[in-house]
Amino acid sequence: SVGNVTGSNAVNVFLGIGIAWTMAAIYWEAQGQVFKVPVGSLGFSVTIFCIEALLAIGILMIRRSPAVGGELGGPKIFKTISAAIFVFFWCFYVAISALEAYGVINPGF
Repeated sequence: SVGNVTGSNAVNVFLGIGIAWTMAAIYWEAQGQVFKVPVGSLGFSVTIFCIEALLAIGILMIRRSPAVGGELGGPKIFKTISAAIFVFFWCFYVAISALEAYGVINPGF
């Protein structure tokens, strides 16, 4: 399911942004103007996403261990801790991306 969600989001972003930008570029070209998009901070968001994705995959690999009880099984404490960590990852990603987008922090790339 992690691959499905990631793949679905990737397609949504690439098609959603790609189609909109293509339409905008065609429109502004037809108006005789240049379509300019200010340089953003996609690198920072992608870096945070990749780090958290690798950590999530590591957690899932640890959860597969028979000592833990498997990905969907095992003691409730391991399920609760895993869920809490994943929710934290999401909240952290949204917060850190918002802070960077609004100029509160400047990661330098």
